Amino acid sequence: MRRLAIGLAVGVAVFVGSAAAAEAQVIQIDPIGPTSVTPSQSSATYKANITPGLALLFDIQLKVYVNSETNPRYTSFVTQMTSTGVYLYSKRLTLTGWNLQSGDVLKFHLDCWWDPTGQLSSNNYFVTVTGS
Repeated sequence: MRRLAIGLAVGVAVFVGSAAAAEAQVIQIDPIGPTSVTPSQSSATYKANITPGLALLFDIQLKVYVNSETNPRYTSFVTQMTSTGVYLYSKRLTLTGWNLQSGDVLKFHLDCWWDPTGQLSSNNYFVTVTGS
């Protein structure tokens, strides 16, 4: 009976430890810009603080949509990185030719995924075009 209790205790400890390690790998994405976009603007810079739970290799890709488009107006190359602490991701976008109008909504969609499990963290950040 004692061996069974020890085995059960070890099994629970391994399960809880595994769950904590998996939770620690979630990548936190905190967008910080752009805070505004106008129709006459020729470029905008998307910025986000990315905080991985552990020092691990991960990939980043940004896609930008206008209004309810299903195909992105902009897709960045996949960037691969290893980081600990907070990493400032910054991507300058050329808006020339997008024909933005006041009231259009830009959706910045940032994906971060990591190997070997292919787990994904993503975040949508919206900015409404204002002014003229």
